[in-house]
Amino acid sequence: ALDERKVCVHFASKVLQGKQVPLREFMAAWREAVPFNMTPDMSMLVGEALVYGKGANSLVRLFPASALPKEPAQRFAALFKEQPKWQAEELQPYVQELSVPGHTVGSLLLKYTRASQPTPNDPITYTAR
Repeated sequence: ALDERKVCVHFASKVLQGKQVPLREFMAAWREAVPFNMTPDMSMLVGEALVYGKGANSLVRLFPASALPKEPAQRFAALFKEQPKWQAEELQPYVQELSVPGHTVGSLLLKYTRASQPTPNDPITYTAR
């Protein structure tokens, strides 16, 4: 059987083709592109694409974790070049596979980022150190 997630990610990359596309337009084109028995969902694109903006003006662009440098300093530089602020859940798929002997993902975050949380109810936001 085909892996639905992999098939849907493949068709998402075909729809996006390195461009930023309005979210609503992307979702319609993506639904049309995938085989009839599959249902694309944005959760399939975690670590594969980024959504910029909120609401009706949101844009989607491919940004696969697999294309980023494997070395932590270079990876964090590439991430913060892409966008200056990351919320924890956005950043996680891009750093979870980093493996450096003697370091956890948490210790790498401490070394390469600055975490802030304006109020206890706000999400943690990471910026470059």
